[in-house]
Amino acid sequence: MANLNNVSKSRRRTGIQILIKILKDLEHHKKARKTSLMYFSQLNSQNFERYFDYLLNNKYIIRDNDGYYVLTSDGINYIKNLADWFNEESGIRMYWSP
Repeated sequence: MANLNNVSKSRRRTGIQILIKILKDLEHHKKARKTSLMYFSQLNSQNFERYFDYLLNNKYIIRDNDGYYVLTSDGINYIKNLADWFNEESGIRMYWSP
């Protein structure tokens, strides 16, 4: 399976790669503030908001009582589905944007 954590900075990322990056970072850190997720994703605020709102509106991430964002069980399943759809080794690219 392709290593989706090390996305080359020399090429543009697809929407799928960005979603995977945000969700994987949240999975790794267990919980994070919105600004931290934006920093980890290496997106400007306008682009980050599109992906963040998509994940939040579809309940792949939720905000806990302390103001941190956490991954839901649906979000964990979504990561797996996205990773299956985006298979770098086979040359398949999924161009998607929220």
